[in-house]
Amino acid sequence: MKIGRSRRPGVSPLIATIILIAITIVGGVLVYTILTGYIGRYSADDQVTVSSAELTVAPAAGADQGSGIFSITVKNSGTSEVTDINIRLLNGTSVFVLEYLSSPSDFEANSTQPLQPGLTASGTFYVYCPIQSTTSALCPEGANSLYQLTVDGTYTYQVSAMFSDGSTYDVSGTVAASS
Repeated sequence: MKIGRSRRPGVSPLIATIILIAITIVGGVLVYTILTGYIGRYSADDQVTVSSAELTVAPAAGADQGSGIFSITVKNSGTSEVTDINIRLLNGTSVFVLEYLSSPSDFEANSTQPLQPGLTASGTFYVYCPIQSTTSALCPEGANSLYQLTVDGTYTYQVSAMFSDGSTYDVSGTVAASS
C-alpha cells in the first residue's frame, strides 16, 4: 500500500481560491445591500429647522398677566412634503396652551397645502396657562410662576413634523421671553 497523493482528479488550488474569492465578494455585496437599505430607511432625509422663535410677554398687570404671544417660523429642510406640524411651548414639564391668532394657520393639521421642501411656514399663537394648571382661559390670580410667562424667562419649544412618507422629525430649542 502506497501512502501519498491520490490519483483521483479534484479541483486545482487555483480554481478553489477563485471560487472562495467569488463567494466572499458576493457575500459582501449582499451584506452591503441589506445594510444600505436599513441605514437609508433610518437616515435623516426628512427634517425641519426652526428659523426664528420669539416670545413676548403681556404687561405685568391686567387680565392677561402671565400670558403672551409666541411667533415661530419652521423650515422644511428635508426632501419630503411636511403634512402636519405640532408646536408646544413648555416651562419645565408644564405645557402652555397655544391658540392660533390667525386662521387658517400654516400649522393646522387640515391645511390643504403641505409644506414643500426648502420652504418655510410661520405661525403666531396666543400663549396662556399650562394645560395642567387650570381649565380657565387665563392664568388664575396669584398663580405659581411655573404657570405664568415672565419677562426674561427661558422656555422650551418643541416642533414635531409629519412628512408625506409617514416619517416624523422632532426638534426643540429655547426661547427667551421679552416684554
